[in-house]
Amino acid sequence: MLDVVATGRARRRPRARSAAAAGEQPGAHVCYNLRVTATPPQLSHLVAASDGEVRVTLSGEVDLSVADELHGWLTGAAGDHPGLPVAVDMAAVTFIDSSGIRALVRARADVTATGGGLRLVNTAGMALRVLQVAGVYAHLSGDPAE
Repeated sequence: MLDVVATGRARRRPRARSAAAAGEQPGAHVCYNLRVTATPPQLSHLVAASDGEVRVTLSGEVDLSVADELHGWLTGAAGDHPGLPVAVDMAAVTFIDSSGIRALVRARADVTATGGGLRLVNTAGMALRVLQVAGVYAHLSGDPAE
């Protein structure tokens, strides 16, 4: 994710002598210097196998910068625990974009192709709304009511 930081410093431009004589304030011109910085990925995960499933708990933002890693984490969790379904806990996901959605759909397809299962659980807030608007929530959660 990129952050754009704007910093400003006012520089005064003198007006014509007649404006100053009329009691007007000199005009100010503001210049902005832009600095673009890349921030580190904002997504973390925790994998735990218990109670007949593998739970991958995600925390943070799911975007282009972490999409490939997310796909790897999910398919890796399924590969490390063959035969156990993968539940992706989305409770602490604060942001998801189309790259993140694509990573989830690809991971589900790859895990399903090897005979496993993958579904989203505890999806809420903005992440839930984005997945619903994109029309993939029911597919990814296994919830036919959606």
